[in-house]
Amino acid sequence: MRFQDVLVLGYRPLAERKTRAALTILMVVVGIASIIALTSQTTGISDSITASLSALGPTTILVTPATSTSGVHQLTQADVSEIATLPGVADVIPLVDAPVSIQGPGGATQVSIIGVDPQGLSTVVGQVNLLSGSVYPAEDVPDALVGYSISHPTAGQPSVSNVGQPIVVAAGGTGGKTFTLEAVGLLASAGSTPIIPVDTSVFLPLSSAMSLLNLHSYTMILVKAKDTGSVNSVNQLLGNIYGNNAHVTSLQQITQTVASIIGQIGLLLGAVAGISLTVAGIGIMNIMLISVYERTREIGILKALGFKNRSVLSIFLSEALIIGLVGGIIGLFAGGGFSYLLSAVLVASIGSSGTSGSATTTSTTRFGGGGGFFGGGGGGGSSGGFSLSYAPVISPEFVIISMVIAILVSVVSGLYPAWQASKMEPIKALRHE
Repeated sequence: MRFQDVLVLGYRPLAERKTRAALTILMVVVGIASIIALTSQTTGISDSITASLSALGPTTILVTPATSTSGVHQLTQADVSEIATLPGVADVIPLVDAPVSIQGPGGATQVSIIGVDPQGLSTVVGQVNLLSGSVYPAEDVPDALVGYSISHPTAGQPSVSNVGQPIVVAAGGTGGKTFTLEAVGLLASAGSTPIIPVDTSVFLPLSSAMSLLNLHSYTMILVKAKDTGSVNSVNQLLGNIYGNNAHVTSLQQITQTVASIIGQIGLLLGAVAGISLTVAGIGIMNIMLISVYERTREIGILKALGFKNRSVLSIFLSEALIIGLVGGIIGLFAGGGFSYLLSAVLVASIGSSGTSGSATTTSTTRFGGGGGFFGGGGGGGSSGGFSLSYAPVISPEFVIISMVIAILVSVVSGLYPAWQASKMEPIKALRHE
């Protein structure tokens, strides 16, 4: 019996019962779409975080103050000088980070003040891209670089829109200190940025920020090892020096930890989506058993005409194959569209809850916070240590795997009904009413 004849005989009952066939195919569509949509999120987030951390280079080590029995350890210039003398250290960059609000036409906007010297700015943000203006000088002056979401908010009027514009900053909440800065440069959108949220931050010279914010210690110290081979030794030396007084973490460790966590989340989401495919398989088996019962007389006629058991088995398996093939193809397109819709909703909702005022952006999701690996702590605290924007990633390999899963689940679910049909005795089948 020719393969095309088997497909025609398998397709005919689906065409005759369009509603039932559509609902059966829909179960496969939901399962494949769920797998594609959910797992593409974790892959996209993982790739975005890895790329963001890699922008700082694999030789970067973060030192942040920790709380011990004696209180919060203070990172000072003495620490910077000591770290700079360690073997394998190429550069040491201190910075401070504090939450403040700036006054603009649309009202107060919550942002971060980041104090870092200009020579270390590219190490902190990854790459300095200016829309206009220039980087501030290495002097104790109230000059500032303004993040993109502050000068180009998604809603409302910008708090800062031009180079040379004064910026009124309030620190310490109600009744706190107020001071004025001058915008000397506007930054382009940074998107995903490790350590600090660049798009919602205002950058100042380190000495100026510490003076204006009345800080006497650093929020974080970035240590650059001479090469990747020196990272572990420098990391160990710093751990021996500070013990429980500071968190010492290399970007390599953070990348591995993030990849491991997101991988586990991906497996969990994949398992959840797999449940829907299991339900789809049970549904296919149920529908096909009903189809076998309804076509009992037809099966008897086929056998009376000389169809062998394997031919009848092939006809019913082809019906399951068509369900899996059509459901898988539709599920891929549905899952691809839903994955982008889901990422947009998640980023917009989480991003808007993580920011306020005119600097709110729908392209940024913020993670981290004070005292951890990504900022905050001994200085003035942190308004958010990690920003993330991502796009879901659907790889060709995963598309192929999803199609194989859809077809395999459908065929396996149809095996028992097809076997039941092939084993029917022709005389009993012909007598069936």
